[in-house]
Amino acid sequence: MRTNLVCSPGLLASTLALSETRDSEVIARLVAYSELLDRWSRVQRLVGWRKASLLATEGLADAWTLRAVVDAYPDDWVLDLGSGAGLPGLILSIARTHREVHLVEPRRKRVSFLREVRRELGLENLTVHHGREEDLRAVFRDRRGPLLFARAFRPPEQLLTCASAWGARACVLSLGIDRRVELADWRVVDEVEGRPQDRKRHCVLEPSAADAT
Repeated sequence: MRTNLVCSPGLLASTLALSETRDSEVIARLVAYSELLDRWSRVQRLVGWRKASLLATEGLADAWTLRAVVDAYPDDWVLDLGSGAGLPGLILSIARTHREVHLVEPRRKRVSFLREVRRELGLENLTVHHGREEDLRAVFRDRRGPLLFARAFRPPEQLLTCASAWGARACVLSLGIDRRVELADWRVVDEVEGRPQDRKRHCVLEPSAADAT
């Protein structure tokens, strides 16, 4: 079956509760993202969805729900590890153009895709890094820890170890609705419904140590 991931303005407006007039710039960027994703997916499959309706209602809508988490940490920069096709980090950079967002991706072709999207959409708040996250930590070692996202990057317990190594101020775990995780040195401070709602949730965690920085 041929992939068609190009989302219309109307589909995006209805799915993400946007106004086609008031939010026209955001919608235009999301349309452009879907067009680039569709074109690249003809050569290399970057996402599991093959229909625009599913990309919008599951992929984009799921990332869109995380705007509230970004807003809850207004002083922190955003880090998305293993960003793949840019979900959620790239979508969050579209939603919040005033926030600094960094994507880390080890696979060269996906990095090329992400950089083309950044260039075509004019996302000056977005930086794409090519490499393994453990090799890039030194680049940020003098910075305050990030708000860290990682979708299907590593098993949750390993991701929390990784988040500790980055000194993350908070970490968002994307989990199946019934998945339970051994939190160790982290505590849940919020939970956001994912998309689809009956299959996914996002747990927002902060370091449990009283002196965490």
